[in-house]
Amino acid sequence: MIEEIENWCLWDWYENTDFLLTEADIYTLPELYTQDTIRYDYNQWKQTWSKKSCSIFCAVWAMSDLKNYQFSLDEIYEIDWLSYKKGRVDWQGRYTKNAFALVCDWWNKKFPENPAAYYAIPFANDEKCEMIMGKNYNLWVSFNYTKDYAMDAADNGEIDRAVKWYKRLVWHCVNEIIKDWRKQIKDNYAWSKSQYYKVNVSNSALYNAWIFHTRAYLFTNVKEDNIGEVKRLERVKTACLNALEYNSQLWHETNDKTLQKKLHDTNEWIRNNNLKYIEENLNKLR
Repeated sequence: MIEEIENWCLWDWYENTDFLLTEADIYTLPELYTQDTIRYDYNQWKQTWSKKSCSIFCAVWAMSDLKNYQFSLDEIYEIDWLSYKKGRVDWQGRYTKNAFALVCDWWNKKFPENPAAYYAIPFANDEKCEMIMGKNYNLWVSFNYTKDYAMDAADNGEIDRAVKWYKRLVWHCVNEIIKDWRKQIKDNYAWSKSQYYKVNVSNSALYNAWIFHTRAYLFTNVKEDNIGEVKRLERVKTACLNALEYNSQLWHETNDKTLQKKLHDTNEWIRNNNLKYIEENLNKLR
């Protein structure tokens, strides 16, 4: 039985050329809306064409959270069917990166005016994971589903332990989010609706225990080619804000009316020209 279901998803194949988000890149990502009130629910048991599509469903879920878009089952079926055209073997899952790339490619072709990009981060880096989830992004996780992990989750509905596994039951994938102000796993496979599990152990601990795989993936609205320009504009914006603060402080410290007027006019110019230009271009790039 284990041999029959062990390929819910496949190992997280990746390349060194994958674009990895740095902490500086993550800092420039715009914060998403609060998603608890708009998240749509997806579950594999609501369809019949495949019980080994967790990778596709997770990627769809991540895109849905980013774009506030509800995928129909017909659209998910269309995406899943494309995976066979791109080399997926029947009765097997998808490599994590391939599934994410497939959903991203499908979305960008269907909505060319509203494109998305996908990126990766090392799962051992808790700071990056926390920064991204803190901005309401949805992380795509693949991992080794072990007996201890299953018992841990079933015990109290939470992930409390990071016990190094020695026997894998299956490879599986889920999403990791901030929900109800807590880090939580949402599983698209269990029962008739999505299951949520609070995570009370660090991602790096789960990675070091050989449970979480090497990388997590996420969708963003910022294209790779735009990241550098976004970072530059953010630096200029910070410099402008510092100049406003400095000029305002100097205005209060002087009694020279002529100087006060010049400082006031300079700040108005910065607000109405520099900062306005920066915000307009940041909105275009994001």
